[in-house]
Amino acid sequence: MKPVQNPWLSIWRHPRETIRERVEEKNNPWMHVVIVLFGLVLTFENASNQGMADKGSFTNALIISVIIGLISGYIYWYLFSGVFHWTSRWLGGRAVWEEMRTAVAWASIPYASKLILVLIQLAVLGEEYLSRTQATLEQYPLFALFLGLTDLALSAWYIYVLSNGIAEVSNFSAWRGLGSVLLGGLLLVLTVVILALLMVAFLG
Repeated sequence: MKPVQNPWLSIWRHPRETIRERVEEKNNPWMHVVIVLFGLVLTFENASNQGMADKGSFTNALIISVIIGLISGYIYWYLFSGVFHWTSRWLGGRAVWEEMRTAVAWASIPYASKLILVLIQLAVLGEEYLSRTQATLEQYPLFALFLGLTDLALSAWYIYVLSNGIAEVSNFSAWRGLGSVLLGGLLLVLTVVILALLMVAFLG
């Protein structure tokens, strides 16, 4: 029998085979670790972009980000799984709900790995990481360039892995998998815009 691959490593080069093994394996507690790490990364990125520490103390911003991150990973997981399950069906996919949830979770490893970048920035920038003003990065443009390019590469690889994961459980090509991701992203953006317009209309 073919030995089971380590998903933390194999997902980068063999996403389809890795996702198929994880689907056949059924329950794996490490999947929940990926989900939590994914939520932490997204939460810290949002907190940094919004300058969360500017509205209060850095310690409070850090604690709140961790708490929200531990919870939000599961929210994002169910939301993304539902949207991609829907869009993949539009393109002729055959994945069942459980398969799509497994694919979306394990495909998040490249994005979840950006937690390393978050920790590096927290160590180097300190309070500046959760602030809109990051003078340290302005003083070290090469360091800022390294962070930016690495972040972009991991995000792009996440899209690649996610597209292949969706394709594997949907039983179609990786291009259709990418189509599912793009349609899903467009659907999420339109939903946010519509909700924002409704709030403006309601409050105004």
